[in-house]
Amino acid sequence: MRPLLSRLIVLCVLLVLAGCGGATSATGSVTGSAIAGSVTAQTASASASSAATTSAASATPPTSSAATSSSSSTTAVATAASTAASTASSPSAAAAASPTTTASANPSAATQYPLTVTDDQGTSVTLAAKPTHIVSLVPSNTEILYAVGAGDDLMAGTQYDDYPPDAKSKALIKGLKPSLEVVTAYHPDLVLASSSNASDLIQQLRTLHIPVVYLDPHDFVGVYHDVQLVGQIVDAAPAAQKVVAGMQQKVGMVTAKTASVTTKPRVFVEIDASDPTKIFTVGPGSFIDVLVTMAGGANIAHDAKSAYPQLGLEALVAADPQVIVLDDAAFGATPDAVAKRPGWSSLVAVKDHRVFPIDDSLVSRPGPRLADGLLAMAKLIHPEIFP
Repeated sequence: MRPLLSRLIVLCVLLVLAGCGGATSATGSVTGSAIAGSVTAQTASASASSAATTSAASATPPTSSAATSSSSSTTAVATAASTAASTASSPSAAAAASPTTTASANPSAATQYPLTVTDDQGTSVTLAAKPTHIVSLVPSNTEILYAVGAGDDLMAGTQYDDYPPDAKSKALIKGLKPSLEVVTAYHPDLVLASSSNASDLIQQLRTLHIPVVYLDPHDFVGVYHDVQLVGQIVDAAPAAQKVVAGMQQKVGMVTAKTASVTTKPRVFVEIDASDPTKIFTVGPGSFIDVLVTMAGGANIAHDAKSAYPQLGLEALVAADPQVIVLDDAAFGATPDAVAKRPGWSSLVAVKDHRVFPIDDSLVSRPGPRLADGLLAMAKLIHPEIFP
């Protein structure tokens, strides 16, 4: 198993993301739906870069009014599930008709430059020409670039970029909070950032007049928007629309099947069992909670008071999950190890051998493979309808 410190760093990022879901910039509000909190664990495969950050991984995650609103989260989940298949995502409502002020309303139109777009912070970003020296500061943004066919324009990604395989051949920046000097060394004409990155770095880049587009989707509709936004920025709108259509088709297939299920198994998602007496899981305001619901399951921590609560053995036994999903499988968690934990042998999921690992990169990165993550989750929860 990877070092405990590595997993604590992951949790540190998770807790920061949970507290920033409702953040706004001076120029406007974050684009996206009412689902609170960011998509979980951009750094699910990350190793520790600084021991000093581990102190942020406390047992009581910070919360915001949005993150603690279970009712708004539930409403947003229902909306996402019912519209994902039939409603094509369009650019932000803030977009105007002119292609020089925003992404074009025509998803198949060639991009005209100069182009001004509004990112997920509500910040207006102008690009004088098609960017050809792009730096991506999180894996999900790298995946979007490759999905729309702009991988050749990526000058540098992060050390955590592992998909597609070609991404690993690019220059890899260490950590998610690099220095200004490291980023500018690649002479970027576009930087794709997210809430996992340092806000002061983003501001410093903008002060140097380097275009920074901040992507921070909170649900599938937000991901569709951001894929289309990147596609418009790199003059690949048709390819982006094709990616979105493929995602919508897969999400629609899953939600159409799960809409008719009469039984919703109780699901426990383990994201960190470094302390087996207080295991981190997902609650309201986390994207994985949304995925469980859309996949036809009932997250046992759905009514928790934070997006990333900790559950003790007593609470876990009381909830008695029927399915256990190991989001920390990349860090060494296995079904056999779970079955050997003191007190876990009484759980229905363990008795029925329904403890499953899942590829955390599929369910934690807000990018093109998120629909695959939903399908993977649905197969674990309802194998009878997803053979």
